[in-house]
Amino acid sequence: MLTLFYVTGRVVASGFPPYHNYRTVKLDISTGTTQSGWPQDYNGTGNNEDVPASIAVDGSGNVFVTGSSINSSGDKDYLTIGYNASGATLAGWPQRYNGTGDTADAPVQVLVAGNNVYVTGASMGVQKNWDILTIVYTYVGTVVSGWPQRYNGTGNGWDGVGSTESSSSYKPMAVDASGNVYVTGWTTSIDTNYDMITFMYNAAGVIQSGWPQIYDNAGNDDISRGVALDASNDVCITGFTAPARTFTNGNYVTIEYGPSGATMAGLLCITAPQTETTRHRPLQLSEMVYGLPGIAPVSAHLLISPPSNTAIATQQ
Repeated sequence: MLTLFYVTGRVVASGFPPYHNYRTVKLDISTGTTQSGWPQDYNGTGNNEDVPASIAVDGSGNVFVTGSSINSSGDKDYLTIGYNASGATLAGWPQRYNGTGDTADAPVQVLVAGNNVYVTGASMGVQKNWDILTIVYTYVGTVVSGWPQRYNGTGNGWDGVGSTESSSSYKPMAVDASGNVYVTGWTTSIDTNYDMITFMYNAAGVIQSGWPQIYDNAGNDDISRGVALDASNDVCITGFTAPARTFTNGNYVTIEYGPSGATMAGLLCITAPQTETTRHRPLQLSEMVYGLPGIAPVSAHLLISPPSNTAIATQQ
């Protein structure tokens, strides 16, 4: 059976100054041979910096890549593009999202599930603070009714998902078989510290009863990095807690919630003192690092197909 892997990263474009474009490649894992129709590059409308953040592949071999793209006004937008298995751009793509703050928008993860494409990240709102912003598209690039959904926390400060550093990749979003969307990250509370926050939206973008759930270790910054669902749709999140604004000398935190948002008995765990070198990577699973010619070693993301062998890679 042919096993393929898909990698996206940024490459230096021609011209001056030397901006970057997306580059997405599909290869045979056994031989390293680039498949016909690939690689595919994307240069945004601003002819400026375009940096991919995440890649997803469906069962038909359609490939979706999301990242940030500087528009003609010099601001970053979400930019998501879809390709078919042969590398041709799918009808209705790419799709650009410019947030309400018209300043900066930085996606972290793209998922494909059912007939939709899901993107989450951070977006500056009208008050020029970062909000959590999740958007759902159909396969032809139409925004699904009820989306996007923006969350601005009670502290009206920095709310985000994924990483507090742009060079790391995480999985802060999951989708269940009913199209419910789960997003985890952090929110600025009234006391100005960061707290873990986890949402459950239904397919129409409505936050469900019992959500969001907030974890606040008093006096600490609490940052959630990733979310996963078990067979019962219990929601597992992981991240870290550390003295406020230090992001050091803290501990990993893992929490499991039931579908209604209740914390499962015995499943709030604070373990393993984290260090400066590991604080940005709690519980990263199936991580591999590859060096590929032509892919800049700052942010390369990899998927292996078939899905049973899926892994994510990030180079730094």
